[in-house]
Parts: sequence; structure tokens; C-alpha cells
Amino acid sequence: MRLRLAAYLFICSFWERALKIATPSAARHFFEAFTKYLETNVDHAQDRENDIVTPLEGYLEMRRPNIGGRSLFFVGEIGLNIPDEAYYHPVIKEMQGHILDLITIDNVSSYGLLTRATACNSLLHFRTCYHTTLNRP
Repeated sequence: MRLRLAAYLFICSFWERALKIATPSAARHFFEAFTKYLETNVDHAQDRENDIVTPLEGYLEMRRPNIGGRSLFFVGEIGLNIPDEAYYHPVIKEMQGHILDLITIDNVSSYGLLTRATACNSLLHFRTCYHTTLNRP
């Protein structure tokens, strides 16, 4: 309970200070990204709890929103007033996706051991879990 309160107070303090210097568009983009981050982490936790195996083809797509990388774009955008037409342009979204993939791959190589092996949601454990789950040689 104390940890939740501390986290809540930290987030409130961060948001209060960030709003003083953030442009409206930057604040909106951060809020959207952070909301998606929280929602997808809940989904990811449910998948782990239910032993759902994410196929390799969908692994990076599944990890993009729940590594928190999109929220970090806020640091670079905080004082900029980027119009939605530019921020959501397909080329920019594709570039953001590639950046998030690089972050994911780095996270997997650095912190893969923190993921439960039985969840099969760490790329390092994926091949082993996938073959074990399907009883493949």
C-alpha cells in the first residue's frame, strides 16, 4: 500500500511539474501514450497469468506499447507544439515503431532474465518455451 501511495505521489508530482512547461499537444500525446502503456501492461499481465504464448511474429508488435518507450518521446516533445497531422503521419509512426523495436530488443538482451520463463513473453525464452509447450524437438 505504501508503495502504491509513493508511486501515485510521484506521478502526480511529475505531471504537475511537466504541465507547467508542456505544450497542449505534447501533454495530450503523453497522456495517450501513457494510458496505452498502462492498458497493455494489464493485458500482458493477464496473458502471463493465463500462460498465453505470444507467437514470434507478434512479439514485437505486442511489446511496442507496453515497454513505455512511447511515453519517453514526451521528453523530446515537451516544449514543441507538433500538430497531430505531423505526429500521427504514417512515416513518423513507422519510425517510432522501429525505435520501439530497438528498445525492445535491447531490453530483451539486457533484462530477459527478469521475465518468467514459463510466460514465454521474453524473446530469450521464447524458443525454448514454444518448443516445450508444443512438445516439439
